[in-house]
Amino acid sequence: MGKIIKLYSLLFVLTSCLIAGDVSSKGDWEGYYVGVFSGITKGKVTVHDESGYNGKDFSYSTSGAYSGIVAGYNWQRKIFVYGLEGKIGYLNYKQKQQFPDYVGVRKPEDSLASFESDFSVSLLGRAGFIINKFLFYAKGGITGLNTKVSFIDDDPSGLTLTSDTSASKFLWRPTMGMGVEMAMNKKWRFFVEYMYINSNTLLSHTAISNYGTPFTFTHEIYDIRTFTAGFIYKF
Repeated sequence: MGKIIKLYSLLFVLTSCLIAGDVSSKGDWEGYYVGVFSGITKGKVTVHDESGYNGKDFSYSTSGAYSGIVAGYNWQRKIFVYGLEGKIGYLNYKQKQQFPDYVGVRKPEDSLASFESDFSVSLLGRAGFIINKFLFYAKGGITGLNTKVSFIDDDPSGLTLTSDTSASKFLWRPTMGMGVEMAMNKKWRFFVEYMYINSNTLLSHTAISNYGTPFTFTHEIYDIRTFTAGFIYKF
């Protein structure tokens, strides 16, 4: 979060300098637009072993591909541009991690945690300034994510978990970021963008073992970051 605040502060300083200087505002940025994007996501999950199933919490990194469509409307006032935007994306977010520090012969399904997310939707406002054919902007709003976490143990050589091994929830989380858009001609734009989704969410489930014993697992989903590039067509 501290890095994001610093980046926004830098954007504010640059904007203040541009107001005092001679800046070209070439191009017409006002109007409707649609586009496509593709990139990657990065994150982290910690599994809290609440009932002592393995006797220790553990964390693992998450990553995946991210692509989708974007549409919005811009208003332009001299060198300044502001607008509203919606995004629909598909995250190929499927990460699995076995509980570490296990001694002995392991099966693939022995103490296996997972995090999945596929569909996402974002509602955002954005504002920025123009330097020649470049638009530098910041964004903020909310993102909805379809998420699922699980902790399974199907290894028949020991204690197993037979039911209630997962939890699912559609999350609405604050989102912010920034990017640069370049006018290739009057209609087409190319952009690169960084977004920060403040997920910070706890999802819990109580699994039942083959002996009927309950074990609770809490999955702490940390902030998700996306890095994308794409093309926009302006109407």
